Amino acid sequence: MFCPERAMYARSNTDQGAFVSHAVWKAAFLFHIPDALTSSDVAPLMCAGATVFNAIYLYNVRPTDRVGIVGVSGLGHIAIQFAAKMGCEVIVFSGSESKREEVKCLGAREFYVTRGANKLEIGKPIKHLFRESLVER
Repeated sequence: MFCPERAMYARSNTDQGAFVSHAVWKAAFLFHIPDALTSSDVAPLMCAGATVFNAIYLYNVRPTDRVGIVGVSGLGHIAIQFAAKMGCEVIVFSGSESKREEVKCLGAREFYVTRGANKLEIGKPIKHLFRESLVER
């Protein structure tokens, strides 16, 4: 997954910027976007989706795993969907009750509110726990 000869964005190959109307790229690094989808609809999957997929891949998540997701913002939404579509048993932890129905629609099997909780009874152990990193304001 990781290439020892990788070139980090903005540190090398600075002639390959992303804010252009045209570019020449290797075909292996490109994805066709179907005409029915707009770039703005697909962009989150290319950024947040790649971030989440990398973590799932790196930690060898399998369809039979019980996976916990802490936080339901951008990355959390995508993590819930990816893990659920893979066949994982998805458990979501959120600070607020307001996300319960939404995460169930995304594929979560269990939902726990953490704000004010001293202890959570979650039944079976969780094999992988993914947490969104949020900046406190």
